[in-house]
Amino acid sequence: MSSAVSGLAQTVKAMRPMVPAENFEISKKFYADFGFRLSAPIRVAAASYALAGRLEQGQKAMTRLSQLDPALRVSNLRDVLGPYRPEDLARYEEGLRKAGLPE
Repeated sequence: MSSAVSGLAQTVKAMRPMVPAENFEISKKFYADFGFRLSAPIRVAAASYALAGRLEQGQKAMTRLSQLDPALRVSNLRDVLGPYRPEDLARYEEGLRKAGLPE
């Protein structure tokens, strides 16, 4: 695990007790205010499953992703992700397309 990821993981663990877990909407707003996108791990899972040939799991993740971020499309993915190497973005888009993300 890179030091940046490890540092972020420690920050999230440190913040977690501050959020009332019984109320998902408050928790969601709390993390969104810090810039966290709750859909990011589901996006990664959908693309990863699809690229690994596990289309059923990829499509399930995509269904959940569509509920969390209904405006997400392949065409606006770059706006959501920020800077990515072109070859990495192309692979990510490929996985999300296979999982069912609309163009």
